[in-house]
Amino acid sequence: MRRGTPTASSPVFFVSTPTKARPPATITPTPPPAHHVDSGLVLSLDQPVDTFYNPGEPPEQVTFSVDRPVRVAVAIEALDGGVDLRLQARLYDSAGNLLLPVSASLGQPLLRGEWDLPEAGEYAVQLFGPETTARAFRLAVVSRPVPEIGGGTIRYGETHSGEIAVRGQRDQWVFRGRTGDRVLITMTALLADGYLELYAPDERLLASNDDGPASNDPVLELDLPADGPYTIVVRMYDDDQTGVYQLALDRR
Repeated sequence: MRRGTPTASSPVFFVSTPTKARPPATITPTPPPAHHVDSGLVLSLDQPVDTFYNPGEPPEQVTFSVDRPVRVAVAIEALDGGVDLRLQARLYDSAGNLLLPVSASLGQPLLRGEWDLPEAGEYAVQLFGPETTARAFRLAVVSRPVPEIGGGTIRYGETHSGEIAVRGQRDQWVFRGRTGDRVLITMTALLADGYLELYAPDERLLASNDDGPASNDPVLELDLPADGPYTIVVRMYDDDQTGVYQLALDRR
């Protein structure tokens, strides 16, 4: 037996080397479902879609089609319970031409954007604005009724009844005035917040009012600058409101 040779098997020890703990996996939020094709997000009229806005990425192309001439609005609703998204919309036709929002020939423009699509076909929506936070939101292109222009003629000493029946409607009441006539125009709206505007014969806005000195009903009192036909535009202060009203015209 050789010196130093063990008579029994020597124990063998295994030492395990500790491994570094892996960091927890990062979970990336998944945007809400939406209808997509290779060219971008496709909407159907009056059908909302949940999608996602990321300010660090180019805006997604959004298209929709209509089968007839129609008035539309673009609805944007936050899904995270926060404040409204700071986004607005532009509309383009299939040739890339910018469509201008609807405005009244007499009367201030609509408080919210609406567009008249002149024919059937495909249109595009561009969202823009100062929003800087990634947000989930609901997007829809919704059809809107086209309001008819109500009103008629009115004379000094008369009171007429009317109704703002459709969102954004503007009634036009015409009277003939003379230079220096001092007129008093009052509107009484039932369960609504009315708004008055007076236009000169050259269609220049002379005055507007939404609250009189003693009530929430609008009142206009002023001297007329010229002879000719004047137009009183009756509408609601908030274009989402409708309601019946009475309009009175007097000469002081």
